[in-house]
Amino acid sequence: MEALEKQPASLQELPARNTNPLKLIALLREQFGLGQYRISMIRGVYNIRTPRRLSLDEIAQCKGF
Repeated sequence: MEALEKQPASLQELPARNTNPLKLIALLREQFGLGQYRISMIRGVYNIRTPRRLSLDEIAQCKGF
């Protein structure tokens, strides 16, 4: 996870009720690679730290179950 810590990171929050966790993780791995993002869930909200912000289109890909 050193690479993420060496560059400016973007923090985003996504409501868990609207987000498919499997789709979200697949998108993060595809876009940033293993170890290049952090994700946690607190009180029904996914907190995501990535090298750049996710676009609205990328977020839309993570919706639905």
